[in-house]
Amino acid sequence: MKFRLLFLSIILSNAIFAQDKVEITGQVKDAKTKAALEFCSIVVYNPKDSLITGGVTDDKGFFTIPLDRGTYWLLISYTGYKKDTVAAFDLYEKKFIGVIKLEPDSLFLKEVTVKTSSSENLLDRDVQIVTDKMKAGTSNAKEVLEKVNGVTYDRYNNSIKVDNSSKVIILVDGMEKDQEYIKNLSPDRLKRIEVIRDPGGRYGLEGYSAVINIILKKDYQGTEIYLSDDNIEDTKVAKSSYILAQNNMNLTLNYVYNKINLYGSYGNNYNNFNLNSYIKKEYSNGLIIESYPQNNNDVNTHMNEFSNFYTFGVDYYLNPKNTISFESNLSTQPFKNNSNSQLFNVTNSYNGIAFENYNSQTTGATDNLRTTNTLYYIGKIDENNEIDANLGYSFYDNKYTSIYTDDLLFNSNQTGTDKKNSTKFYLEYTYTFKNKSNLQLGYGNTWQQQNNSFISDTVPSQFNYTDIREKLYAYYSWQMSKKFSVKFGAAGEMSSPDANGIKNTYYITEPYADIKYTPSELIDFKLKYRAEDNYPGIDETNPFTSFIDKESEKTGNPYLKPEVTNKVSMQIDFLGGLMTAEPYYYFSDNMITQTGTLINDSLFEYNYSNIGSYYRRGVMGRLTIPITKSLFLESNVDIYNNGIKYEGNINDFNFWTMSSQLIYQNEKSGTVAGLKYQKNLEKNITAEGYENNDNDFWLAFIQQPFFKQRLNIMLLYFIPTNFGVNYNQGSFIQTINYQEAKTTDISIIKNLVMFQINYRFSKGKSANKTEKKNEQENEKSKKSIL
Repeated sequence: MKFRLLFLSIILSNAIFAQDKVEITGQVKDAKTKAALEFCSIVVYNPKDSLITGGVTDDKGFFTIPLDRGTYWLLISYTGYKKDTVAAFDLYEKKFIGVIKLEPDSLFLKEVTVKTSSSENLLDRDVQIVTDKMKAGTSNAKEVLEKVNGVTYDRYNNSIKVDNSSKVIILVDGMEKDQEYIKNLSPDRLKRIEVIRDPGGRYGLEGYSAVINIILKKDYQGTEIYLSDDNIEDTKVAKSSYILAQNNMNLTLNYVYNKINLYGSYGNNYNNFNLNSYIKKEYSNGLIIESYPQNNNDVNTHMNEFSNFYTFGVDYYLNPKNTISFESNLSTQPFKNNSNSQLFNVTNSYNGIAFENYNSQTTGATDNLRTTNTLYYIGKIDENNEIDANLGYSFYDNKYTSIYTDDLLFNSNQTGTDKKNSTKFYLEYTYTFKNKSNLQLGYGNTWQQQNNSFISDTVPSQFNYTDIREKLYAYYSWQMSKKFSVKFGAAGEMSSPDANGIKNTYYITEPYADIKYTPSELIDFKLKYRAEDNYPGIDETNPFTSFIDKESEKTGNPYLKPEVTNKVSMQIDFLGGLMTAEPYYYFSDNMITQTGTLINDSLFEYNYSNIGSYYRRGVMGRLTIPITKSLFLESNVDIYNNGIKYEGNINDFNFWTMSSQLIYQNEKSGTVAGLKYQKNLEKNITAEGYENNDNDFWLAFIQQPFFKQRLNIMLLYFIPTNFGVNYNQGSFIQTINYQEAKTTDISIIKNLVMFQINYRFSKGKSANKTEKKNEQENEKSKKSIL
């Protein structure tokens, strides 16, 4: 009986044990450098070649996959490396299969032209491996970003754009950091670049059109100092004091050792623009008021700005799976260095007959301070669970003055102060399932308190505004097969503004959906639907009536509702993303826009309203043509029609924007030269007109590195041509009984020359760890278990 019970217990225990899953583990490394490969794909198949499950390696190249007992074989793949397999094996208990060493695909990493097979189009992002060819001739991260599909580096504005949009945020390893610090990172530290267009979650709620996430190599240690200076000069000026049009200086320090990454930066920006401006006002009663420069010997619009920027940050890696980061930013603009003035000769006429002429002058100055402090945490509990959290506080204080005088002894004096305190908190949790799907849940909270004081000709006013926004969002993505994948979800937001004691509550729902179908490697389709919000700013909500000139004033609207815009598009990628076409349709029924009213015979008041029936329909496209190994052409274009229906009238027009560049790079010498065309001076529609922003230009540049790319010098020349460009910024508004056109001539762009120099003092290096003998012994012992 005892023997039978013992035998029965053994049988039962074996049966129970057989039902438990066992783990298969291993490590993947670069066969040449022995560096661990992070995010390497491990796919498990059974003997019938049916896909069972999969996993990815961690930051040290290790993977762990739980499986039922049985027979399996593995496929290991990583972008930029040759695929490898592990032959079929029997799995009955925990098994370590050893170190799998992938061979780099030399053709892939070295010989491919920029932006070909080194990129991958995933469901919600495009991934670009940073190859040696991409880094050739570059001195910082922003010049590497320029070589990613759809990403452009505006060398004039020092800005990064995605599909011609500047509403872009750049991250490092998933964390927000000072944008200048990121742009100035060493190219050698970049591992891959992820571009997320039309993001959901926190970045969609914050109003960004794209997110760029730079993944750094994990084996870097050392110290870097980066110093850069951009000097832009006007070669055709009325006065010698106008020659220096712009100067930007930046100093960045970075220290990395073991678990600590310390960085800090200082920068300043100087602008000295001297332009000509014009204003023409027409009334239905026959009155016309024209304001022009006083004489031809000088310009009439002067803008001087000087800003200082300070940043300090630290990343502390508690362990490979947990990171804490803190960053503090401060920017200042002192009164004495931030002024503007306009001088006009004003002519009043009635039915074509002039009856009054005088000179007017408007001068203004600003003094502001802004600081932001943010704490971040990223924690990878295991390969399936990840937490991402941040908490930030910011403060803004802006003081301004505006004085108007004219020959008719009319004058106005205005001063004001805008103060804003705000906090921002986000917590995200992501769970990755075994069947190539994941779930992301998030909560956000923002609070802001705004205090505005205003004095107009000794009459004081005060305005207080607070808003609390609660946000929840959830997204589920599923890789159903190699050809079909989906992602869907929604964000919900509740806003509770309080304007001088008057409270309101608004609820916003922002659905999100992606459906991707890839019939072949040459083409894929992605159907996208988004909804995004837009909250009014200080200028739009400030209820004070401010003086513009004798015939114009502006009043804000503190009771504006949040704007919601719906977006539907079909993104079609050809040849792995070398060519993309995306027809789209946007619409909103409560768009925030500027409106205006003629309140007496000559006084026109600008204000803001939520209006309905806004639409925009068009097609975006981007194209990359690798002409030779050293020459490529990249273009982004947006052709559209938009319109607004307001008070029974329809304001609509057609427009297009474009950015195109032809880049030559010599991999041996590092020389980079290019010709760029930018048409970004866009007509932004309003209810009764439009506003022109940004700029158009043609430019040519050449850049040469020295001393092993530590020193880089660039000369940039704006080509003096009118072909395909517009040099008139301004605005236009037309109502039933009033019409006004404001124009500022920015043709000085045709005369600009830019000289840039930067130098990187570096004592940093890669610290690839070699395998230790005892580690090898452990691997051997683990392999001999079975």
